[in-house]
Parts: sequence; C-alpha cells; structure tokens
Amino acid sequence: MAMIPLNIYSSLLAGILLGYHSATLWPTFFAGKVDLDYTSKINQKYIWSIFILLIVMLVAILLAHPYSESYYQINFLGYGILSMLCLPSAYKMTKDLAKQDVQKISDNNPILFLALVFIIFTIRGVLFLLSKGLSKNYGLDLLISIILIILIVYVISVSKKFSRNIVFNLTILRGMLMVYVLFFATFYSMNWFGSKAPIIMYILYLIGFESGSIVVKKVNVKPDLLLYFGALMISIPNQYSYLLGILLWTLYLGYLNVYLNKNHVKGEFFNGGSGIIRKYQISSYGSQIGYSIIFITLLSFAMLKMIDLHNFFISNNDTIKFNLYLLNQIIVLIYLVIKAMLDIFNNDKKA
Repeated sequence: MAMIPLNIYSSLLAGILLGYHSATLWPTFFAGKVDLDYTSKINQKYIWSIFILLIVMLVAILLAHPYSESYYQINFLGYGILSMLCLPSAYKMTKDLAKQDVQKISDNNPILFLALVFIIFTIRGVLFLLSKGLSKNYGLDLLISIILIILIVYVISVSKKFSRNIVFNLTILRGMLMVYVLFFATFYSMNWFGSKAPIIMYILYLIGFESGSIVVKKVNVKPDLLLYFGALMISIPNQYSYLLGILLWTLYLGYLNVYLNKNHVKGEFFNGGSGIIRKYQISSYGSQIGYSIIFITLLSFAMLKMIDLHNFFISNNDTIKFNLYLLNQIIVLIYLVIKAMLDIFNNDKKA
C-alpha cells in the first residue's frame, strides 16, 4: 500500500489486509509464547524495542505531516519495515513450534458458510456507507443480519468443542462489548467530538484494557459493578458521563481479558496455545453477534421512523438526535439482558 496512491478501493484493500493481519498475528504469537514458555526463550526486550520504535515513528509522522495526503502511505511503509524486522523472530518461533506436539483445532461446523454470510453482511454495510443516494429500503440488510445471528447461534450450539460454562459465556460477552466500544461508540459520540471521536474512544480503550485487571485488584471492586455502572453512565445523554461509562466498560474488558487468558490456557477442553486461539475464535462469534444486534436495531429504527442512515449519526435535527439516543438505550438494554441471561445460565450450571 505504500507504493499505491490511496483511494476508496485501495483503502478498502488495505483495511482487509491489515484487519486479517491483526486478527491472526497476535493470537498466533500469544499461542506460540504460551506453548514455548518452558522450551524456548523469547526476547522480550527485542519485542518491546520494536513496539516502542513503532510508537515513536507514528508520533513523529503525525507531528511532521498532520494533514498530509501521503501520511497513510508513510505509515504503511513504516509498518512494513517494522514487520520485516520481526521476521527473524517469527521464523524462530515457527521453527520451535514445529517441534512441539501442538493440539490441532478443527471443527466440522459450517464455519466457511458463517464466514461467507459475515462477508456479505459487511460488504452490504460498506457499500451502503459509500453510496451517495438516499435510501430507506433496508429489508435485505435486515434479513442478512438476522440470518447471521441465527447461523452464529447454530454454529455455537452444535459445536461439541465448546465448554458450556462461565468462561465460554464471558468470552462471547467480551466480543460483544469490544464491538460497542470500538465501533458503535465511535459513531454515537460523533455529535459531541466530531472527527476526534475514533481516537478518543481508542485512547479510552487502551487505558482501560491495559489497567482493568490492576484496578479491580487494587480497588477490590466487583467487576460486574464496572459493567452495570458503566451502562448507567453510557445511558445518560451527556458527553462526560458517556466517556466515564466507556472507560468503566474498558476497565471491565481489561479485567475480563486477563481472567479469560488464564482460564483458556488451563481450560477443560483446550489448554496452552490452542486454548488461546479458541478464546479469540469464540470472542469473534461474540463480535459478530454484537455487530448484528447493532445493525438490526439501527435498521429497524430507520424503517419504522423513515430515517436515512447517512445522516443518522451526524444530523443536527433534534428529532433524529432523540432517536439516536433511544437507539443507544435499546442496544445497551439488549446487552444487559444478554448478560443477565448468561448469569442465569451460569447459576443453573452451578446448581
């Protein structure tokens, strides 16, 4: 991408490639690190030096070219160079893992069909956002969203590899919450923060995600209180209470991530690296459910209220703003209902 002038199509291609890269690289590294903990030493200083170099490079580029059209191409070039620097470590890890008796993960479920439906679902969303014409015909989009949820539930229900316990349920919830924080919250807060909304949400995510487990331990607070009080703050139509609510949800996610890592590494059906990979697979099902819930709610509102979605998140119309507020309330309520159902299910299992 550093060699190609950016436009809509090359940007979409870059997004797909980087999305796939980020979705596979970290779980694979984490799984390899777990499996090689006692047999192969990983140079942590080398990893941190690369990470720090990446941050410094991105900050320097941002400061030097804050509004330059070539910013993204320079960014891609720097990212590519850093990836090349990581190749020796990647080769060593791959070679060492090949010597291990690593548990294979395979399913006979229609995963490819699920992936195809999700791709169609995503393409519909992207094409809609890129279109310029007004449209209020969302029937097909609503149908695809419903099919996606049904298929996800089916894939989960027929899989004999999944442990029907609190760890499995919380992994699904993790994916759903991350979709709200990193996706819906960005659009919802644009009326307050404009184009700065994505970076604000991501900064809050980083703060909460990295410190959540520490905060829960130091303050000795029940994690569920972070979730429920955060939902209350998110439901208040005020920018400051909303930011506090998002921060509380990211703290909960930070705690949850550490808890799930420990339990998936020493899980009932999977352990070690295979458990970590399974964690991200289950979490991705939760993410798809989260996307579907948001789109179904959004599309239903648009159909009932005859609102064009292009202006839904950035309109100054008081009526549309009120509908957006109701939309957020409904989505948060759905999330809380699902959390309550998961808690009831877990209590039934314990009984």
